[in-house]
Amino acid sequence: MLFLYVAYPPTDVAMHFLGGIAIAYFLWRAAVLASQSGPLGTIGLTGLGVMVFGLTCAAAVFWEFAEYLSDRWLGTRAQLGLEDTLGDMLVGIMGGLAFLLQRFAARPNQGGR
Repeated sequence: MLFLYVAYPPTDVAMHFLGGIAIAYFLWRAAVLASQSGPLGTIGLTGLGVMVFGLTCAAAVFWEFAEYLSDRWLGTRAQLGLEDTLGDMLVGIMGGLAFLLQRFAARPNQGGR
């Protein structure tokens, strides 16, 4: 909309990285709250980390599916090819992993709960 990616292409990488962090943060908080209130039962930190990582990966994949469908059915040009798509997924996953690494490094005994 603002043609920011055209004017400054590295913005795409930063947005996917920050998006991965945001998704992982949301999933982490949701899982912690669900664990504390009962729907998930008690979940250990390792299980929490694995679940958040897996769901962050899934979110990155489904985001790219949405871009593909948008390009195909709405005529947008969100995807610039296979390398762009896979790079976007990788950077989003790396953002989620960076969040998890920070969370576990911040409080190794509690995982940042």
